[in-house]
Amino acid sequence: MAMTTGMAVGGAIIVVRAETLYPLLTDRVANDRELRPYFELWRQYPVEGPALLALYVVDYDGVDDEVEQIPKGADGWALLQRKEP
Repeated sequence: MAMTTGMAVGGAIIVVRAETLYPLLTDRVANDRELRPYFELWRQYPVEGPALLALYVVDYDGVDDEVEQIPKGADGWALLQRKEP
């Protein structure tokens, strides 16, 4: 939206490719497959002058079992996402 109002000339979205990475993250993030349907919508927004919206898709090589994982939160958004049995 900032690009359509002239407040920004560009932006970048960084997402993960592999859903297998989700359990290792501390928060829910999107992936490129979820964002692809929005590309055509974003193209339809009028932007004056040159602008760039970039999508960077990252993956990982492996997980080091020697490194302690960051614990998952139990407050804020985590409470809303938790599913009770």
